[in-house]
Amino acid sequence: MQKNDFLDKDSFYSEGEFQVTNRAKNFLATAASWGKFLAIMGFIGTGIMVIAAFGLMLMGSTIPSLASNPAFGGLGGIGVGLLYLVLAVVYVFPSLFLFKFSSKIKSSIRNSDSLEMEDGFKNLKSLFMFMGIMTIIIMVIYFLIFVVAIIAGATM
Repeated sequence: MQKNDFLDKDSFYSEGEFQVTNRAKNFLATAASWGKFLAIMGFIGTGIMVIAAFGLMLMGSTIPSLASNPAFGGLGGIGVGLLYLVLAVVYVFPSLFLFKFSSKIKSSIRNSDSLEMEDGFKNLKSLFMFMGIMTIIIMVIYFLIFVVAIIAGATM
């Protein structure tokens, strides 16, 4: 088997059995510990965003700067609260992928289970894909804002 074929889903790299060294296991265990910490902090942050969203929706109309802000189309606190809810839903996914990666990697190291390690890396791949897609979306939004700002500036 050629080394270029390692991306073939049905093949295994068998040229001198692939091994994970103890040092690599230590690096993975440390990464998993920090990943779990960051995932838990992400879940806490998501919970705070949800609480803030409902607080803004309930009390937002009493805040004068939100009630009269045209940026939210007159929705005031409800608009900001809904925005916070959407951001919380988006933010929970990377935390979930990171938590699953960390849990699976720690378990795979503890039990010497290569299938569980594969599952952990699948979640890491999902995390990177999610972050990459979100980065592209944000870059497109920034580009559109830039274009609209140039057009608005040129018409004034």
